[in-house]
Amino acid sequence: MTEPPPRISPAASGLRRYWAWAQKGGWAVMDQALFAGSNFIVGLLLARWLAPAAYGAFSTAYTVFLLFGTLHNALWIDPMTVYGSGRFRAGYIHYQRILLKEHWRFGAAAFGLLLMAGIGFISLDQDSLGWSFLGLAAASPLILFLWLARRSAYVALEPRLATAGGALYLVLYFGLASALFKLEWLNETSALIVMGVASGISGQWILYRSRRHAASAPMEISQTEVRALHWEYGRWALLTALFSWAPANLLFLLLPFFENLENIGGLRAMLTVFQPPIQINSALAALLVTLYASMETLNARRRLALTASAALGALTAAYGALMLFFGTTVISFLLGPQYQGYVDSFKIPLAALALLTAPIGALTSYFKALEQPQVVTRVMFLSAIIGAVLSVIVLPLFGAVGAAWVMCATYAAITINFLWRWIRNA
Repeated sequence: MTEPPPRISPAASGLRRYWAWAQKGGWAVMDQALFAGSNFIVGLLLARWLAPAAYGAFSTAYTVFLLFGTLHNALWIDPMTVYGSGRFRAGYIHYQRILLKEHWRFGAAAFGLLLMAGIGFISLDQDSLGWSFLGLAAASPLILFLWLARRSAYVALEPRLATAGGALYLVLYFGLASALFKLEWLNETSALIVMGVASGISGQWILYRSRRHAASAPMEISQTEVRALHWEYGRWALLTALFSWAPANLLFLLLPFFENLENIGGLRAMLTVFQPPIQINSALAALLVTLYASMETLNARRRLALTASAALGALTAAYGALMLFFGTTVISFLLGPQYQGYVDSFKIPLAALALLTAPIGALTSYFKALEQPQVVTRVMFLSAIIGAVLSVIVLPLFGAVGAAWVMCATYAAITINFLWRWIRNA
C-alpha cells in the first residue's frame, strides 16, 4: 500500500505562488533593462564605428522607423497584451496566427513606403539618406516582429524567454556588426540590415519557445473580429503614442532640411550618451503604475510621485554634472575622438533635457493609475504643437544646436503642464 502524497498547507502553497510571480517579475525587470541596455550599446557602437554623416543618416531613418513602431505597438502589441491574456487566452495560438498575418501585412506596407522613400532620396542625390531608408525597408518588418515576439512571451507568462531572446539579439547583432566593421562593410545600410537579421532570428526563437506555454484549445476567432477589437482598443492609445513620439523625434525629420548630416549625427550621438537616466525613467514608469494602483489613498500616491520624482531628479542631476565637468573625457572614451567637437555645443542643453524628463515618468504613471489617460494625451498633444512650432522657427536659424534647445523647451512644457495638473488634482 502506497503512502498518500504529503499535504501542502495553504500557507506554503501561497508562498510558492508568490515566489513564482516574484520570479516572473524579476525576469520582466531584467528584460526591460536588457532591452534598454541593448539599444544604448547598439547606439554607442554605431556612433563609434560609423562616420558622423553616416550616423546622421542612420538616425534620420531610424526616427521614421520609430514612427512605424509607434503605430505597430498601439494597434497590435498593446491590444495583444490585453486580449491574449483575457478574451482569447484559451485559443491564444490561433489568435497569434491571425496577429502574425496582420503584422506581416503591416510590414509589407512599411517596406513599400520606405523603399519608395529611399529611391526618392537617391533620385534627389541624397545617397546617404536614400541607402539608409533602403536598409530600413528591409529591416523594419523583422525588428517589429521581434517586438511582437517579446510581448508574446509576456502573454504566455514566460518573460524569461523575452529576456533570453533579447540577450540572443544583442550577441547576434554585436557579432555580425563587428564582422562587417572588420571587413569595412559596415555602413548606414548594412547596420540596419544586420539589425533586421538579428531581430528575425531572435524573434523566431522566442515564438517557438513561447508556444509551448500557450493555450491552443479550439476557438472561433475571425480576422474581422480581431481587427475590430484592436482598432477599438488601440485608436486612443495611438493618439497618445503619436503625441509622445513627437517631442523627441519630429525635429529629427525636419532637421535634414536645415542641417548637414554630420551635425545631425553629432547631436544624435551626444543624445545617446545622455540616454541612461532617461531610459531608467521610462522603465520605472511602468512599475509605478502598479504601485500607484495598489495604494488606497490619494495622499499616498502623491507622496510616491514626489519621492519618485525627487529620486530620479537626483540621479539625473548627478549624471548631468558628470557630463558637464567630464563630458569631453566621457565622450572620447565612449564614442571616440570624432565627436569631441560637439561636447561644448550640446552638453548644457542635453543635461537640462535629461533633468527635465525626471518627473515625467512618475507623473504620467500617476494619472494613468487614476484612470485619467486623457490627461496624458492632452499634455502630449500640447507639447507636440509647441515642439512643431518651435522647430519651424528655430531650426532654420540654429540647426542642430537649436534642435537641442527645442527639445529642452518641449520637455519643459510637458513637465510644467503635468505639475500644474498634479497640483490641481490635490
